Amino acid sequence: MPRFFITLIPALLASTLLNAAEFKVADFGAVGDGQSDDAPAVRKALAAAIKAEPGSKLVFEKKSYRFARQPGDAILSLDGATGITIEGNGAEIIGNPWNPFLGIVDCKDVVMRGFVLDCDPVSFTQGDIVEV
Repeated sequence: MPRFFITLIPALLASTLLNAAEFKVADFGAVGDGQSDDAPAVRKALAAAIKAEPGSKLVFEKKSYRFARQPGDAILSLDGATGITIEGNGAEIIGNPWNPFLGIVDCKDVVMRGFVLDCDPVSFTQGDIVEV
């Protein structure tokens, strides 16, 4: 009997991973040109991934995604998500100084990796030293 369980557990894990739903932000209309507001498309993709079974993935291509200012919310808001992976693949997120990048509330087993974060306009003064 112990051998049965040892074989069954990897088989169940493999079937769960193989059946994991993958949601590409491009399929929901995200352009990733660094100019267009990709927020509505990314939020639709994120909502679909959260609604799917645990093990789902939200996938970005290695592009620049701009998020325009919006009232009150984080750029990416996860509320009640379980077992979701957000794969950046080197994607650049161009946020704004008014919205935090990430909001996580009542979530379990959330993995997020592979992003470069930027802000435009910058939320502070900057300049170049041209001579000393």
